[in-house]
Amino acid sequence: MSSIAFDFVKEEDGEDFFVKILVDGVDLRSYGALRDETHATFAQPFFQEGARLVPPFRSRRLFLYTCDCGFEGCSDVAPRIEEVPGGLVRWSDFRQFTGYDWGEAHQIRTRGRALAVDDLYFDAEQYRAEVERALADQSWHTPAMRREAALREAIEPLRSRVANAGFRLGWVSSWPRTACRVLLESPGDMGDEVVLITVTGDCDEEIARSAFEQLHALPVREWPRE
Repeated sequence: MSSIAFDFVKEEDGEDFFVKILVDGVDLRSYGALRDETHATFAQPFFQEGARLVPPFRSRRLFLYTCDCGFEGCSDVAPRIEEVPGGLVRWSDFRQFTGYDWGEAHQIRTRGRALAVDDLYFDAEQYRAEVERALADQSWHTPAMRREAALREAIEPLRSRVANAGFRLGWVSSWPRTACRVLLESPGDMGDEVVLITVTGDCDEEIARSAFEQLHALPVREWPRE
């Protein structure tokens, strides 16, 4: 039986972090056929799916690694993760898949390419505690992630007004840093109408909240658009 741990490593030429999966203190990428593949895993997409790592759960696949290009859907590795009798969590049947977004691992219908990696067994209690610790750890949150969290928090009180105006909220972004942006979508005869709301200004957390608070005074359809 093994122990699991997650470590975070900042990329050399940027502000993003990679997540390193450690099994008994050793990088999982050194196990079996994984040592023959070069993979990198950005912390943000990994932990967006992180809740799927926490037991109890049914047997499922979860993407652990992309290739070094960083694009989802390119030679991604997804083992089968499941609870098994004896208070254990098992990672097994490691396979490589192409053409799936990371949120679609449960929709995999192809066999993929089998990888020669031995099954791994973890104590469920230690496993759960480590996953929850890593999910709560914000040391890997980049400035952009913190700004975007502030945007989501600021826009949330406007959700009902947005819906009443016939829109639904899409993504939010603080890139480029000189603008706070939110995507609104509205179903139309020709598909979804996409509206980008932009509030200019250096988009730090405080300004992001302030900018969207100012929108409270305007009807949604009068919000500034790109």
